[in-house]
Amino acid sequence: MSTSIFIPVNRKKMIFMTVLYAVLGLLVFMAVYLVGQEQNWMSPTIFTVISFAFLVFFVVVSGTFARYIKLETAGLSISQIGIDDQSSSINFGLIKWQEIIGVTTHSTASSKLLIVKVKKPNKYIEGAKNSAIKRLLNQNLTIYKTPVVINVNVLSTNLAELMEQINRHAGKFGTNK
Repeated sequence: MSTSIFIPVNRKKMIFMTVLYAVLGLLVFMAVYLVGQEQNWMSPTIFTVISFAFLVFFVVVSGTFARYIKLETAGLSISQIGIDDQSSSINFGLIKWQEIIGVTTHSTASSKLLIVKVKKPNKYIEGAKNSAIKRLLNQNLTIYKTPVVINVNVLSTNLAELMEQINRHAGKFGTNK
């Protein structure tokens, strides 16, 4: 009998976020580009470059959401080994129970976060895919005292159900058993 639980990403939310960022990118591109063409105090070329930079940014963000729409492994797995985060482009992979000190939550009006406190936070920061993600993880460390922060809004569950599953598994397999 397997004690592993897989919580997939919410594909409807991913589609919504993909479309939202694509449309937002086009709107920002058009607004900045048109303002640049109409004004006369600065070179329109600067506004054109800035508008394309915004467009590229929003395309990249939209693409990261789109990538997880068809990806079957996109989600969060909770097993006897630990928590395997494959829910976003800032995923942490497998976080073993032996590395986890505790799990808490943080909610704001727009987001529900799973805060996973780990023994060696620098291990996760050094394993970042690029410098932008490394800066984000350092910011998480400053704010939440851990780099491992998982956005529950993208998953097909709510925060209470997720915490119940994590607490059940941590009680059986975690270091505090």
